[in-house]
Amino acid sequence: MSADPVVTGEETGVLRLDEELMIYQVAQTWSLIDDAFKREAQAGQQSDLRLDCRALREIDGAGFQLLWLAARHLAGLGARLRLIGLGDALRGQLQVLDAAGLFVHESAEAA
Repeated sequence: MSADPVVTGEETGVLRLDEELMIYQVAQTWSLIDDAFKREAQAGQQSDLRLDCRALREIDGAGFQLLWLAARHLAGLGARLRLIGLGDALRGQLQVLDAAGLFVHESAEAA
């Protein structure tokens, strides 16, 4: 795992996740997601937040809670959390846990 679990993508509104989204990365990841929320609010708009999940291989309960919190927050603003390129195993797990349908899954080609 790299020292920086999340890096801002070159494309506006895209955050790229590293291999793990675990309890150890939650605080730093939330800080970056919150910064993205604030930038959108300052610009007077709220668009969907896209997380590039192509490198993501492992997520724990704290990581899922972070994604769920971000998705709920965005839903309250009329926007969506879009998970791009999530692997089949993790996508299946999230679909089971996401009964409310808060997450939007996109293929890596959509990025």
